[in-house]
Amino acid sequence: MKGLELRNLEIKFGEGRITTDSVSVAPGEWLRIDAPSGFGKSTLLRGILGLQKMSGEFRLNGREMNEVPVHQRNFGMVFQDHLLLPHLDAFENSLLGIRLRRKVLSADLDRAMQAFQDLGLESRIHAPIQELSGGERQRVAVLRAVLAKPDLLLLDEAFRGLDSELLEKTRKFVDQFLSTNPVPVVWITHQNEFEPHRSKIWVGGELQHGYRHFQNDSR
Repeated sequence: MKGLELRNLEIKFGEGRITTDSVSVAPGEWLRIDAPSGFGKSTLLRGILGLQKMSGEFRLNGREMNEVPVHQRNFGMVFQDHLLLPHLDAFENSLLGIRLRRKVLSADLDRAMQAFQDLGLESRIHAPIQELSGGERQRVAVLRAVLAKPDLLLLDEAFRGLDSELLEKTRKFVDQFLSTNPVPVVWITHQNEFEPHRSKIWVGGELQHGYRHFQNDSR
């Protein structure tokens, strides 16, 4: 099957655990994870990324992913804290996802230059990370995740705090990528900045004795 399949996942942390209902996410479709702060949304995303031990069935395009090392998972990730490298400027940070996979080509440089213009960052291309605002860092992190053409896109509060104009630009940029490279998207948010055209939702259910469960929402 093309797309993402997540079935009965479980992540243990301390004396607690996170579990989920089962869900499938088609290429170009968004799975929105919605729960209060501290519920375990980022921990769940870290499990999908491979940074947290997780049990259950996790398949991408028919391939079982649980035992695949992190560096072999072609995933694009926007971390909540951006995690940009301070010794690289904005442009080099945006290309990092590509460099970790292969040699950067002239076509990649052209795409990156155009992307900086699309996101209103053309004047910040060679700015040090320390000189970027929070919103600028956020958009560079989105660029890094998308320019590498991942098989799965993971977004942890990727649009938080952007004003309406920047949100529209960033959303349009991601939509354009998905229109030509349709991949499943897993998106953590509790602000509901916008409603994707095709989406499913996991919501955080009742929290008892360290037990956190994400369940399908049929609204």
